[in-house]
Amino acid sequence: MKIETLIAEDDETLRRQIASYLEGLSDSLKIQTADSTPSALAILKTSSNIRLLITDLRMPRRGDGEALIKEAKNLNPDLHVIVFSSSPEDLSRETRTLCFAITSKIDDRLEGLVSKIQDFLVAYS
Repeated sequence: MKIETLIAEDDETLRRQIASYLEGLSDSLKIQTADSTPSALAILKTSSNIRLLITDLRMPRRGDGEALIKEAKNLNPDLHVIVFSSSPEDLSRETRTLCFAITSKIDDRLEGLVSKIQDFLVAYS
């Protein structure tokens, strides 16, 4: 059974890169993408099978990743969240407790994100 995964990232090139990389990483992931908080929430509201949300925190003019995390967890308390952001230090303490993992775009690029996803796959597959 595939683990449905949603990537919320406003940068189209990076969003495609992450999706492509994850599709090659594991055949147990089914990837969907969203370019904004509103589009991510629309997907989450219509698909109760999503188990992993990978999101940016800052999506200029496209919504707030922290608000997305809170609303997503309200919709699905069992959802696991990985934050992949250039400013992870901006995440509030309250929201940090809702996350499976947090990693930096600047320090790690995709290596840190991939490591967190592999941790997730080991823990929840």
